[in-house]
Amino acid sequence: MNSVIPTPLWKGLTPQELAVERGIRGIVLLLILLWAAFHGASLPRISILLLTSLVLIFNLLRGTLRTGGLLASRELMLLVDVVYFCALIYFFRDQRETFYLLLIPTAVGAVWYGVRGALLTATSGALLFLGTSFLPQGPPLPDPVLLLFRFLLLFLMASLLGFLGEAISRKTEELEVLAGLGHTLNSSLVLDDMLFSLAEWGNRLLRADITTVRLLNQADKALIVRASAGKIRLDSGTQPPLQLGEGIIGWVAKEGKSQIIPDLAQDPRFAYYDGKERITSLACVPLKEGEEILGVLTCGTILPRVFTERDIELLETLSQHASAAISKAQIHAERERKYEELSILYSSSTALMSAQNLDEILALVVSLMARTLNVEDCTLFLFDPQEEVFVGMISTSVFKEQVQALTIPFGKGALSEAVLGRGPLAIPDISLDSRVQISDLPQGAHYKALLILPLLKGTKIIGAISLSSREIRYFEESEIRLAASLAAVSAMAIVNARQ
Repeated sequence: MNSVIPTPLWKGLTPQELAVERGIRGIVLLLILLWAAFHGASLPRISILLLTSLVLIFNLLRGTLRTGGLLASRELMLLVDVVYFCALIYFFRDQRETFYLLLIPTAVGAVWYGVRGALLTATSGALLFLGTSFLPQGPPLPDPVLLLFRFLLLFLMASLLGFLGEAISRKTEELEVLAGLGHTLNSSLVLDDMLFSLAEWGNRLLRADITTVRLLNQADKALIVRASAGKIRLDSGTQPPLQLGEGIIGWVAKEGKSQIIPDLAQDPRFAYYDGKERITSLACVPLKEGEEILGVLTCGTILPRVFTERDIELLETLSQHASAAISKAQIHAERERKYEELSILYSSSTALMSAQNLDEILALVVSLMARTLNVEDCTLFLFDPQEEVFVGMISTSVFKEQVQALTIPFGKGALSEAVLGRGPLAIPDISLDSRVQISDLPQGAHYKALLILPLLKGTKIIGAISLSSREIRYFEESEIRLAASLAAVSAMAIVNARQ
């Protein structure tokens, strides 16, 4: 979504449309320049007109070609506007309608922007009128041409008012965004709330289609989606982690430098977004606390857009405000997570050790696992050393009978790999993994992601636990670590129950 610039006569202009409108102004100035040249205007005045018209026409080319540079400066274009209207008033100053140059735009400003707009228009109009009153009177224009130029003057004055009003509105919005984000950062230690607020405020500020916050997992150096806002939203559990240096976002995290990409398809570093609609343009800034990289803040649009240096400055300001608070919240969240893990492990151990028989323990294990990891199904397999197969014992799904009919040979498949590897095995999308066979799943089950945990007692194989999700899911490191701890406690309880 391109940024929109409100004007009194049009509901909105994209930056490219605004450039076209300025190009039209340049063409009008060229016509005035030709007329002035044939009516004895002085060389300095002709030079001013020529310079102004060229700048406006170059601005048209800038908007069409989407290039940057000095001509992207709003301050420069505002100065050009002033020169432009001085030139127009100079050629019309002998007309009675000069009063309307102040009255009509002031009224429009009052209706469209309130008291602030009225004062702004009246003041700027008065200064223009006083400034041109010292110029010598220009030659008269033919009536038809004069009528046309009067209309153009009023129209373009209203357009300038819209431009000035938009500039003030944008500055006000920037302050509101910083104040809103600051309030959230200062009033909460909840990391997820901070990240969601950062994404929401960033998306509002840059008027993007999607704004995403990725945090760097210090253990495996992977960037994980933690918050998303906008027309397109990314679910953190369904998005693959990005390694440092992988794609544009990974490059920003590795180098610690902001990036603007007008066309992602032309950048070889681009790692495709798994969104509902393709992202075309992207702006990325690192989240840093000192020299430490915490993550990356990104804004993207579906339609082509040239993010400006001002856009990057705004994102970097948000990043600087948020990074210190995020770092503190991460420390707080880590303490809370460890406390929660210990609480879960303690309560689970107590419950398992107090169970009366093996069946009760197995039922308790799958229930605890499914609830703790928030998955649709948890299935427990016990290993038969004589037959060398994993036998389905119990499940939290509706496929209980199918699970009990499952026997999976040892030595091949995902269960065996997890057991032989003596560690958890996470498969975010089983359709892309040849280790998972349809015969290893209950008949009728449509699972997309698996987390397999071995049940071991020393070198002895007790069995395995399979956690299943109906959606593609990238299990977080903290989830896998907690599940592995629960699996170790469960294996001990099963061994004790068998004795």
